[in-house]
Amino acid sequence: MRKVFVRADGNEKIGMGHLMRTLTIMDQMDHSKAEITYLCATERGAELVIQKGYRAELLSSDYQKPEEEVKLLKPLLKKAAELSEPEPLILVDTYYVTDDYLQFLAGYGTVVLLDDMMQRAFPVDGVINYNAFAQEEWYSAHYPQKKRWIGSSYVPLREEFNDTPKANPFAGNEILITTGGGDLQGIGMQILEMLYSKEYVFHLVLGNFGKANDAFMKFAKDKPNIMIHKAVQNMAELMEKCILGITAGGSTVYEMSAMGLPMIVFSYAENQEKLADFIGSNAAGFHAGAFHLNPEQCLKEIKKGFERATLEPEVRMSWRDKAMRLVDGRGAKRLAEALLNDCNS
Repeated sequence: MRKVFVRADGNEKIGMGHLMRTLTIMDQMDHSKAEITYLCATERGAELVIQKGYRAELLSSDYQKPEEEVKLLKPLLKKAAELSEPEPLILVDTYYVTDDYLQFLAGYGTVVLLDDMMQRAFPVDGVINYNAFAQEEWYSAHYPQKKRWIGSSYVPLREEFNDTPKANPFAGNEILITTGGGDLQGIGMQILEMLYSKEYVFHLVLGNFGKANDAFMKFAKDKPNIMIHKAVQNMAELMEKCILGITAGGSTVYEMSAMGLPMIVFSYAENQEKLADFIGSNAAGFHAGAFHLNPEQCLKEIKKGFERATLEPEVRMSWRDKAMRLVDGRGAKRLAEALLNDCNS
């Protein structure tokens, strides 16, 4: 039985994306061969992991300062290294890692890093960047003789997006707006208020930390064509009903791609910029810009994209066709099998 550790966090500031994508990979792993434990700095993250049926070690540390965890982790990892065959696998998914921290982890197992930013090489045994914009040439140059899983064939989508019915961009009048679990600014509500029309049914998905404010609830109160969703259990089912999605540049982009849901994409954090730009540059959707850099301009571009998409069904179909080429819904299984079977020092 191989010991598998996942170092990831989720909270109000960073959302739950890091945890959710690793959980999707772990769900596809052969549990008869792997004993999985999450290492979480925050209580909120540990709670989610436990809810999903996995063991979690709560470190109660500052998630931005991983070096603080070294004393806590050392006895746990040392014991695991003595009991695991082959040596423990440690999957790390956080933007706050340092070389010293990763080298500490490497003393107790095989370390694989989930990397979105493609900024520099880290001292690890393997690296994952499943983004469509990731460049194999860059990774082969920076991680020679290391394990690499690069490109959108490794996007870890949940099973609901594997071989599901696809959205029909010609049928109906329903619009999906989703901005992720870290939308503390209420961007989704701003978008909906700007686009609202009686012609359409609008679905607003609030993430794990999203809360509709009083002003918005007053706005939505007497409008039966506004549906507010929280803790959505089957996003694919919701996407299937819609003709257009408006989303931040996170994992939902790949979910919409798998479903064939035409999309308007924007970013509200630096780590979302490359994917949003890739979608626009490849005409796989409409790129509305960066909300975090210029909110007013971004909202104007979203409205522009919305008007174009709703008036020109053939444009929606073109976006759909290009986006569907990015993913097939089987990336999580590919990663789970590779990590467990091929990633040994």
